[in-house]
Amino acid sequence: MSIFKKHAEITTKWRGLPNTRNVASYNYIDQVVLFETIESKHVNHCLSRLTPAERWPLKREIWLNGWHEYTHWLDMTSSVFGLRWLCKMVDLIERYPADGQGTTSAYVEECKAATREMAGIHLPEYYSTVENPAGQPWRYSSTVGQAYDSEGNSNPHHPLWFVRFDTPSGMSIARQPISVASLLEVRAVEAEIVGGFGLVSALKDQAFQTLQKQRLSHDIFTRVYQPHLTVYSAAAHWYANHRGIPDVVEAYTAASKLAWFCLDAPTQWLTSINATSEFKARMGDQFARMMNTSLSRGDRGALFFMLASETRLRSLKSLSSDLDALLRADWKVSLQEVHEEGGRERAELANRLVRTSEPVRSLAEIWKRNLAQRNLHRPLSVSSHNIQLPAVILADDKPLDIFRMRLGDEAFDNRTFDPRPYFDEFFKPDLAMKKYGSYSDNGAHCFSVAPA
Repeated sequence: MSIFKKHAEITTKWRGLPNTRNVASYNYIDQVVLFETIESKHVNHCLSRLTPAERWPLKREIWLNGWHEYTHWLDMTSSVFGLRWLCKMVDLIERYPADGQGTTSAYVEECKAATREMAGIHLPEYYSTVENPAGQPWRYSSTVGQAYDSEGNSNPHHPLWFVRFDTPSGMSIARQPISVASLLEVRAVEAEIVGGFGLVSALKDQAFQTLQKQRLSHDIFTRVYQPHLTVYSAAAHWYANHRGIPDVVEAYTAASKLAWFCLDAPTQWLTSINATSEFKARMGDQFARMMNTSLSRGDRGALFFMLASETRLRSLKSLSSDLDALLRADWKVSLQEVHEEGGRERAELANRLVRTSEPVRSLAEIWKRNLAQRNLHRPLSVSSHNIQLPAVILADDKPLDIFRMRLGDEAFDNRTFDPRPYFDEFFKPDLAMKKYGSYSDNGAHCFSVAPA
């Protein structure tokens, strides 16, 4: 089976992170960035074109999707959340039976737990949408429900936090859980915006540049109001709605920054805190208790849901200082101290990963080298010049370094490695969880509303 087919099989079964316009995807099991619709012949044809305008359509497609999927890869390999997930995957790899047959009851239970946790990244069974016949504007509200356990019963110990989208008249448009996927997607779209406008700004022809900026702005704004794409926009909507922010770029930039704080928050701190004083005053004791339950579970989506609604986080410009003040007021800790504790956890997790066996160790060493370039306060970016990124794999299983396409002078050097030698190892958790894991579909597109 080719890498393309394996990747598609894993993504179909586990519903990996949603891709961008069905062009590219990153799956957090196999660690491959794949371009599903682009083959090497398309790239060669593009390279043979003479003018920037002729090369532009494919260049734009590859560049924007590359920034999006590379951001997923970086976030999942350099945040506290992502590194903890990778450690679970490596544990499954190392304990996977050599013959693929016999195993222990403890291993089976670990596979089941990993299966449930994987479903929790995206929460696909709890998303629903109704096509919006009224267009814009949208109205936003929130609700909280309960996840379903493996028997299909509502679980009061697992709250889920939703953003609801309705027309002004109250007609339902979509309901989107604020899951880890929501946080990862708001960060990837923000990176795509940065990469896209950077690419357009490098165009020499001013008339062509203006036209492409207009098209990019239109594409971004249109996607914000697509009912079936709310996983990409819910976090930005939720943040902007509480501050009356009309600017899409500002909303994505600020929501991305806050999402990163939630993804990278140290686990011990996250699971020890309670709902903020403002959340409790606004939502009441019952919802505060449910938030406490979510935080004790380490629910990073719930943390974002709560913080994004805080009036004490006033604007993008003051976000760090405002967050620091909130942390000190409610949890008696500074932002610097939270970052430092997260840094220690990241280091421990990275050291665990590089102690694994080959060939995973070689990949883990790349993650650790990248992690060493991280600023304590900021995430890794595709534009960081000293990191290594994976080649994308084209639909015909050919690797492509998108930064060496020689389609412009923005190419970088010594940045890319081929992830294919590690693919078979990371395919093992999929095999194990397919055999031993289980996750109920009984709650598909359904949730129970918490009592008022």
